[in-house]
Amino acid sequence: MHFSIESNGHYSGYVSYPAISLRVLDNGVDSIDDPEKKFIVNDILANGEGTGTIKFVHQTDNRVLTYVFDRMQFSNDYNEVTFYSGNFDASWLNIEYKLIKQN
Repeated sequence: MHFSIESNGHYSGYVSYPAISLRVLDNGVDSIDDPEKKFIVNDILANGEGTGTIKFVHQTDNRVLTYVFDRMQFSNDYNEVTFYSGNFDASWLNIEYKLIKQN
């Protein structure tokens, strides 16, 4: 999976498994770009827990939807963030995403 976030929060992503039909976000569309597709962190506590939202293009009707993160956690050096998806209710889909900062 490739996921990049610009300084304004706009993101793009794709999955590089050609034999499998996967998406970066479970119910999003990777191929449609929209300036409102954003990964936004609102607050980070001293223990690395964060809050935020992600806006993505929904696969069914191409609307931009905003979901709240469930359990966002940054590493001590802030080079990694883990969050859970699915209307971002981890009990619903329980999909964990881990992003690692690349230079």
